[in-house]
Amino acid sequence: MKRLLSTPFAVVLLALVALLAYANTFQAPFLFDDLSILLRNPHIRTLLPIGLSPRWLVNLSFKLNYQWHGYHVSGYHVANLLIHVAAGLLLYGILRRTLTRKPLRAAYGAVAAPLALVVAALWTLHPLQTESVTYICQRYESMMGLCLLATLYSFIRSVDAAAPRARRLWGNAALVCCALGMGTKEVMVVTPFLVWGYDVCFVGGSWTAPWRERRWLHTALFLTLGVLVMFELFMLGHALAAESGLTGGLSPARYLASQTGVILHYLRLSVLPRGLCLDYAWPAAAGWGAVWWQTLVIAALGLVSLWGLLRRHPAGFLGAAFFLLLAPTSSVLPVPDIAFEHRMYLPLACVLTGLVLWAYRLLVGRLRPPLLVGLAVALALTLAGLTFARNADYRSELAMWRDVAVKRPDNLRARIELAIALAESGQADEAARHFEAVLARIPPAARARFVRGEVDPGGFATMSSRFHYFRAHANYGRLLAGHPATRAAAINHYILALRAAPHHPVAETYLRDALREEGVAEPELEAEILRRITTYRPR
Repeated sequence: MKRLLSTPFAVVLLALVALLAYANTFQAPFLFDDLSILLRNPHIRTLLPIGLSPRWLVNLSFKLNYQWHGYHVSGYHVANLLIHVAAGLLLYGILRRTLTRKPLRAAYGAVAAPLALVVAALWTLHPLQTESVTYICQRYESMMGLCLLATLYSFIRSVDAAAPRARRLWGNAALVCCALGMGTKEVMVVTPFLVWGYDVCFVGGSWTAPWRERRWLHTALFLTLGVLVMFELFMLGHALAAESGLTGGLSPARYLASQTGVILHYLRLSVLPRGLCLDYAWPAAAGWGAVWWQTLVIAALGLVSLWGLLRRHPAGFLGAAFFLLLAPTSSVLPVPDIAFEHRMYLPLACVLTGLVLWAYRLLVGRLRPPLLVGLAVALALTLAGLTFARNADYRSELAMWRDVAVKRPDNLRARIELAIALAESGQADEAARHFEAVLARIPPAARARFVRGEVDPGGFATMSSRFHYFRAHANYGRLLAGHPATRAAAINHYILALRAAPHHPVAETYLRDALREEGVAEPELEAEILRRITTYRPR
């Protein structure tokens, strides 16, 4: 039995079950942000320069993908799956060693390997992970998770090593993984704090022991934050120069209020993964009064986690780690989108670990070991089947956006993407109906302002009515421009798009092309565009 639970067996098993669960993804097309990050990004085509950004390491991996196989999508999916399996194996190694440490040894030490394998398998196979694996550009999340887990695993190996040389090697490995991780995604900022908390709860036994016994390693890990700060300052300078927005336009208090419902939704999906959605367009909470009971639940969970952490209880560490990992995207910093499932990539490990350990304590002694094994296998196969089914939604842009539109009918961004996908697949009539439905959902007062060209120079965020109005008209025009009988209507849509976004280069290009088709001579194009836009009167 010990051989079956050895590390080589775990490697083969996790890789095999992950391959089965994701077997139908290797031809899934580029989707949503993949188009701008990969297909329309000229920088991906050359290895150098690497570029200074908080995500340079993942961008480099995309460049390597392109060098090996261009835009053949299967190679990108293979790389994503390998990253995910490696992260699952690191999670297995972390849990296997943690369950044999003093705070947990008496309860779980004898079954550390099977419990670690169960948690790692459930985490690897959970359908909530599909957005971080099948959705190619969310390699940012999975590579960040890989680097964070590698940092924690290397730290554990360093404190477990008996020989000074091995201790130094593993400590250096933790430092390198942490530094590299600062080039994957900003969530990596929590890593030094997470490692410190692990040291307090499972190794040192007190809040001062990490500083007293491993001060140089912890100091070095915290210094890696300087790498991320440097990248962030560099990106901030570019954003300010371009006058682009850095947040979603909400106040920190309102964003935090919105996150109470989002976090409860994440927890529900962790236990009951039904209704998964690529693009929620989650509405902002009107205020604390609208989310009072969600706030009470999240506050209670947070306070219990903090109390447990202060007492150095393992469950307190799990709860604190869950909230810490979500803090960069689900607290007071208003990022443009309120909810995305890939943000649960690592927090899911905290939830599943707690549930599996609780279930084991509840069932051991009540069920015979073969039944426990059968239950774990059945649960893993169920999650694998759900993941396989969820991955079927990624088979085409049209299939995915139909799924999103059904689940979030008020998501205008998704309705526009669905209309575009329908237009590209030749279903013009249905595409037109969706464009009309989007425009009908724009508030009448806002539509009237856009038609008159009364727009704020800012306020063009990707979730704003103005942005949806612009995209619907611009793409509706593209749908109609190909036929002489509807080209005049297409020109009107382009004009309305430019009323909402004056001098937008893409819409101007569309309008210029349509006017050429209408017979406007090249020297007269610019004057004709200006005349059409300034004299247009809606019917």
